[in-house]
Amino acid sequence: MNFLDIQELIIAGWKTQTLFSALELGIFEQLSQQAKTIEQLAQDCHFSPVSGKKLLTACVALGLLTKTNDTYQNASVTQELLVSGNPIYLGDVAFHIRDILPLWNKLTDAVKENSNRWQQVTGSEAGHFSSLYQDPNQLAHFLKTMNLYNQETAASVALNFDFSPYHHLLDIGGSTGVFGQMIISYFPHLKVTVFDLPEVCKITEQYIKEQYHLEGQMATHEGNFLSSHSLPKGFDIIYLGWVLHDWPHHIQLEILEKCYQALPPNGILLATESLINQEETGPLLTALLSLDMLVSTDGGGESTGEEYKERFSKAGFESVEIISLPIMRDLIVGVKKVRAIDPT
Repeated sequence: MNFLDIQELIIAGWKTQTLFSALELGIFEQLSQQAKTIEQLAQDCHFSPVSGKKLLTACVALGLLTKTNDTYQNASVTQELLVSGNPIYLGDVAFHIRDILPLWNKLTDAVKENSNRWQQVTGSEAGHFSSLYQDPNQLAHFLKTMNLYNQETAASVALNFDFSPYHHLLDIGGSTGVFGQMIISYFPHLKVTVFDLPEVCKITEQYIKEQYHLEGQMATHEGNFLSSHSLPKGFDIIYLGWVLHDWPHHIQLEILEKCYQALPPNGILLATESLINQEETGPLLTALLSLDMLVSTDGGGESTGEEYKERFSKAGFESVEIISLPIMRDLIVGVKKVRAIDPT
C-alpha cells in the first residue's frame, strides 16, 4: 500500500455515507425512469438544491451518477443494483450495514472487552437478534439482505451437491426460505421445512404462499434451536446457513450435536460459512465479517475450515468434507455414519 491507498482507506466512510444518503433521499429511484435537473430532484426528494448539488457532485465523482449539461441520471451499475424491484437490489444490504454502523463505531471497545456493543449503543441488554425483532424496519432490511445472499448460496450449493438421494430438508434459521425454494427449483422432488422463530415463520409463510407458490412442498416449524433440547426429526438432511458463525464455539458445538441427534443414520448436515484461510490472513471480506460478529453477536466470529471440521467431528460426524464454492461462503458436509454393532 502507498500514501493514496491509506488516504482512500481513511475516507472510505465518507464514500459510504454519500451512498447511504442518496439511497435515503430516494435519488436513484427518482432517476430510474428519466434524467432530472437539480431543481427537479430537490423538489421530488425534498432537499435543498444548494446542499443537494454537493451530494450529487460527490455521487458523480463516485461513479454512481452521470451528468450531462444540467441533468443527472443513474450510472448503469446504479440502475442495475441500486433501484428497488430489480432482480438484484443492494439497497437493503446498504440499509442493513447502515443500521449496524453505530456498533462498529465502538469497535475499539469491543476489541478491548471481547463483547458486542448493543448495550453500549442502545442502552438495552437485548442482543443482536432480540433487537432486530423489536424493530420492523431493521428486521426487514436484515431479512432481505439474507434473502439476497441465501439465494446466491443456494444456487451454488445446488450445483456442487447432489440432493437426489434425499427427501426432506430441515433449514434451521432459514429466514425467508429462499434457500429451500432455490434447491427445489434444481431438485423438484425435495421437500423443505424452515425451522425458525415464530415471528420469522410468519414472514416465511408469506414468501412460501405469495412468492414461491410452494405450499405443497415447503412448510415452517416454529422453534428456537438454542433453547430447544432437541430438533425435530424425520429429516434426512439438515442445513445451517450462516448460523454457526453467530455463536461462540461451545454453542456451535451444541447446535451441531443437536443436528447429529436429529438425523437418521446416513443423514447429512450441510453448513455454509465464510472461512478464514489456514494462515489466518484473510480473505478481507471474511475478516471484516468476523469483526461484525464481534460487535453485533454474543461471541460469534469466523473460523477456518479445519476448526469447523474439528467441531463437526466432536459432535459425532465421522465424515466431514469442505467443498469450495465460487462465492463468499464454502460448504461443509457432515455425514452421520451407521455405527457397526458389536456382536459380543
